[in-house]
Amino acid sequence: MDNVDLATRHFLLKSAILRSMNDALITRVTGEENGQMRLEEIERQGLFLQRMDDTGEWFCYHPLFGNFLRQRCQWELAAELPEIHRAAAESWMAQGFPSEAIHHALAAGDALMLRDILLNHAWSLFNHSELSLLEESLKALPWDSLLENPQLVLLQAWLMQSQHRYDPASPC
Repeated sequence: MDNVDLATRHFLLKSAILRSMNDALITRVTGEENGQMRLEEIERQGLFLQRMDDTGEWFCYHPLFGNFLRQRCQWELAAELPEIHRAAAESWMAQGFPSEAIHHALAAGDALMLRDILLNHAWSLFNHSELSLLEESLKALPWDSLLENPQLVLLQAWLMQSQHRYDPASPC
């Protein structure tokens, strides 16, 4: 990391929060004008970026390098991290990937964004057996926010029933 220029370093750190990435995600998360071109440049530099598909649209970092970058990001960009995760969540939602958006809303600690995603997509995620993610998301919501939204209370009941947990629901 000491041998790359500052702009590349910031790009690597910001983009590392993404498990997979494409042009739109990179543009939104890093502020780069042409995300695809930047991804291809990083790949040419041999910075452990891998193509995930035959079209070359989706990329990811090598798992070890990605973990290293995420740790550095938490240390070097701690103050910016919630906003970076919010940007990632918005971009994932714009591309139609609510489960990825939820991961970033959770990481941002943005209960309002999380609630909005759940209100619009929770039942679809439930029907696709994303039960662990839904449970984690509901636990992250303030109890009052959960109670203000009957859809979410019903979802919590269905989650408990589907997992044969019949203990009374209580504040997380």
